[in-house]
This record gives sequence, C-alpha cells and structure tokens, in this order.
Amino acid sequence: MAVMQLQSDRKEAIRAFKERRTKQGVYVVTLSAANRKWVGASRNLGAAKNGLWFTLIHGSHLNKELQAEWSQHGADAFRFDIVEELDDDLSTFAVNDALKSAKCAWVTKLGASVVV
Repeated sequence: MAVMQLQSDRKEAIRAFKERRTKQGVYVVTLSAANRKWVGASRNLGAAKNGLWFTLIHGSHLNKELQAEWSQHGADAFRFDIVEELDDDLSTFAVNDALKSAKCAWVTKLGASVVV
C-alpha cells in the first residue's frame, strides 16, 4: 500500500510541475560602479538569472560589452532585478510581442543597453 501511495504522490508532483506557470517579463542587470544597465526579457524569469550568470562566468556571453564589464568587475558588482512581469492570461502568441515591447520601453526609460 505504501508503494502505491508513493507512486501516486510522484505522479501528482510531476503533474503539478508540468502545470506550473513560469513568470515572464523584463529584467535589468545593473553595474552600480559604472552606472551601467542592460535590459533583457524572458519567458522564464526564474531561470533567466542563472542562464545569464552561467554564460558570463564562463566568458561566453554574446554581448561583448557586458562580458567585458563582468570580466573586469566580477559577479559581486552586478545586480539582477525583475522590473516587469507579464500577465499570466496572455496567449502564447501575444507573449513574444509583449516581451519585445516591454523590453524596448525599459531600454528607453532607463537609457540602457540590451542584454542580447
């Protein structure tokens, strides 16, 4: 009986994981020492920082300017902030347009560069 309960719990956990909603929106990476900002957008804000930091740590980020600043100042000099989350009720097709629009608005508002 205990084995059946474990299997049921496992199936429920898998189902809940698949149905979870990831936060989508816009983030800002700030280098306070140089008063520099880079704006990015992601369909998964929870994973955005990890992916960004991973590429920067390994020296493989596509934005060479951001990579150079990271290499010069180190991880502790940077901050990652979520500045806008999209509504959960947007259709899959509307999300891309909403992310692009929001990212452009934040770039303009902050006088920032684009992460990628």
